Amino acid sequence: MDGDGHLELLVGAESDGPTRAGAVYSIDDPLRVRTSP
Repeated sequence: MDGDGHLELLVGAESDGPTRAGAVYSIDDPLRVRTSP
């Protein structure tokens, strides 16, 4: 993969989780989850 060729799924937006803003789950890094403010 060159450049930004990674897949990202937006989760939390449809779920009633603690992060209503949504969390960015990186397929490239399953252990790495970023939360968007």
